[in-house]
Amino acid sequence: MICGSSSIKSQLKNISPSKISVAYIGNSWADIIDVKSLEIIIVSPSLGSNPEAIVDVAEQIGWDNVWLLEDLHSKIYIGDKAIMIGSANLSHNAFGDIGQEEACVVLNSHEDTKEANDLFNSYLHKAKALFPDKKAKLDRIEKLRIDHRKAIIQELLSEESKEIRKFSDFNVDSHGMVYFTWHFNEDTDYTDNVPIGVQSDIANELHLSRRDKNKPINQWVLTWLASSRGTVDNRSKPSLIYIHEIYENGSSDEGYERLCVERTTLKTPNKPFDENDPKFIEAFRKVIKESQFASLTYENDDEWLISDNEDLMKKLLVCIKDEYIKHE
Repeated sequence: MICGSSSIKSQLKNISPSKISVAYIGNSWADIIDVKSLEIIIVSPSLGSNPEAIVDVAEQIGWDNVWLLEDLHSKIYIGDKAIMIGSANLSHNAFGDIGQEEACVVLNSHEDTKEANDLFNSYLHKAKALFPDKKAKLDRIEKLRIDHRKAIIQELLSEESKEIRKFSDFNVDSHGMVYFTWHFNEDTDYTDNVPIGVQSDIANELHLSRRDKNKPINQWVLTWLASSRGTVDNRSKPSLIYIHEIYENGSSDEGYERLCVERTTLKTPNKPFDENDPKFIEAFRKVIKESQFASLTYENDDEWLISDNEDLMKKLLVCIKDEYIKHE
């Protein structure tokens, strides 16, 4: 049976696929299929796929049942008694009431089902070799998230939602890493490495050590004012900065010459959460004072590196969220 856009969604519901192989997956994936029937999925971690959707399906069926395969372009939906093969990805564009024109073939012979399963298993073998565990998958999804942000800035993609989420809804796996760093209110000069046109277009900036292995371009950083004792200065609020560009030796700040800038004239993706929420500010100020996070504050004159503290920053995000939820 050949079916077009008007019938592929109902046909897919009838098939109730337990195995899916698609190039792209969108946020509406759970509205298209019966989640309870889905056992395993293979998806391409390329620009068309929404990174939040990949994490969402993994959280529902388990990371051991979600696999990534570069350059995957086929769309195969396998049920117990029938399969669907065609042009439709697991997204609203393909299966929505208003979207792309798609065409799929529904096959129900035993031979067709066996051949589809054999092909699926060949994809699975390759995927397991490429990204064998959860960490490898999340690392690849983080790269996909950065590509998404670049595309949004270049207006090649639009964000599905303009709402800024509460911190209790923030998930580092789904929404991306947020880094933390302190700053002082000290005047520093830009070097000749920063074009004059860029200097006049800087909305926000932070300075990092040139030895820092982490270059947080197209990433969010939460920065706060440090007091003379190195603790958080409660007279100011923490602020999220989006790093559009990085200039090596761009700042005269001795020891922290790497200049990371947010540009005024460049588009900025949605913030990962509302850092101006009073409950977030209160939770942040309380948790950052805990002794376990002392190395994230300015304590001495030693060179401070984001790359030395990334795991601790992830723990900080979790602890702030726990504290935030207590007061919701």
